[in-house]
Amino acid sequence: MGVAQEILPIEDLQEIYESRKEDFKILHENSINRRVIMMHLGGIVVECFVKSIIQYKLNATKRKKDKNGLWYDEIGYNNILCIERDLRRQVKKEDYNDNGLKIFEKPKEGHDFPLLIQSHLGFDRDTIQEDLDMVYNPLDRDKDCFIDLRYLDEDSDEITDELYEKWKNSYNRVCLWLERQQDNIA
Repeated sequence: MGVAQEILPIEDLQEIYESRKEDFKILHENSINRRVIMMHLGGIVVECFVKSIIQYKLNATKRKKDKNGLWYDEIGYNNILCIERDLRRQVKKEDYNDNGLKIFEKPKEGHDFPLLIQSHLGFDRDTIQEDLDMVYNPLDRDKDCFIDLRYLDEDSDEITDELYEKWKNSYNRVCLWLERQQDNIA
């Protein structure tokens, strides 16, 4: 399989972030009292926002088809095209790795926005780490995160009114914090 089939244009993560943020806002404004889905979607909003900032910072325009955490800027992508076209050989895994921008190591890390912030953005998280942790893993379960909320029943006793309010406050603080951080990159 050639490079053109292996590397795809990357999604416009800023646009996806805006769309998920709008979904969240609509649910919230219409008093849809579905705490599980709000917390799940809120985590997705933050994940998309963080990835959009990384995408902008790295000028990433392409990604590997298998979603293995490799993104590419135009230089890396063109290097791989040259290997295929000019060297007339099949592009190897090492070629993809050597010319790619490794965003995460393991698939689950793709959702780990606190780790993505630490690894790729270098923002000072001292004042916001507790809120990041709350949005990422609201139930404070080992090896779980907001993505795993999709398996939680809406009537679960685990998401109390107090927990939801704490999560909502953390979510709002994280979004504001990320907006300020994004302004510093631009």
